[in-house]
Order: sequence, then structure tokens, then C-alpha cells
Amino acid sequence: MDLNLPDIGGIEAIRRLVQRQADARVLAFSQHQEVVYVAQALQAGARGFVTKTSPPSTLLEAVRLVGQGEIFLEPGMAERLTAYGTQTGTPELGQLSTREFEIFSLLATGATVSAIARQLSLSPKTVANYTTQIKLRLKVNSLAELTRMAIRHGVVRA
Repeated sequence: MDLNLPDIGGIEAIRRLVQRQADARVLAFSQHQEVVYVAQALQAGARGFVTKTSPPSTLLEAVRLVGQGEIFLEPGMAERLTAYGTQTGTPELGQLSTREFEIFSLLATGATVSAIARQLSLSPKTVANYTTQIKLRLKVNSLAELTRMAIRHGVVRA
């Protein structure tokens, strides 16, 4: 599953797929190398994660292992994921739901509420409500603070 799907996005697609079929074997495949995306994909129900910069042999191994019901993280990712969970300050993003994280990521790139609503097939009011909830959960008061947090955690690049 590519995490950059149009409309609902790959993380939300994984969540819905696993919700409908609990034994689905989903491998996340993404251009994103930031560990926060790995954590979100696994939280949504992916059984593995491979970046698009990995060699083809890694992708083949991942498909084979996930297809057999195993968990697969490309080399070095498990250590980065463990470190991510133990760093101070990072659990704050872990409290966001899959949809909240998706909206958080889009807001941090500068997307407007209207643009996010169109992209995710939601109403602007729903996105505005999510935005308020995200800011409350993360204890930020503005989109600028939200964006700084996203940069600090590697969700977007400065």
C-alpha cells in the first residue's frame, strides 16, 4: 500500500482494510523515511514497511514475509522505531488517530482546510473540527506551532 494515495490516503486505507478484514496482510510502501510514518502505518494495521529507496531485493523479501503472515521492517527501521518511542516529546504524535495524523501532516505542509476537505472527501467543517481537536491534543495554539512540531518530528521538512 502506497501511503501517498489520493483521497483517503494510504494510512486511512490500511486502517479501513484491516477493519474490514482483520487478517489482511498489508505492506506499507512509501517515499517517507521518517519513523513517524512507520509508526502510523503499523498502528493502522500494516504488517510491514518498506521505503521506495530500498533495493528491489528488500521489497521482494518484504512481500514474501508479509504474505506468509510475518512482520517486516526494512533493515535499521526497528531500531529507529524503538528509539522513536523512547525519545522525550515524541509520544505526543502517538496520541493522534490515523485520520488526525493525516490531517496534521497536510496542515503542516500548508494545505488549507478547504483543500484538505477536497482531498480527503470530507466537509470543511469536519476538517476544521479535526484541526481544533489536533491542536488541543498537541497543546499548540496555532498552525505555525503545529508546523514547527511537524518539522521537529520529521513529518515535514523545513
